[in-house]
Amino acid sequence: MSGGQLYWGLQGLYMKVEFSSLT
Repeated sequence: MSGGQLYWGLQGLYMKVEFSSLT
């Protein structure tokens, strides 16, 4: 398991949540 994958996974989740809060 690569640490980069985990990092990008968290980034994607955070961005999705922030985007939902914006609208």
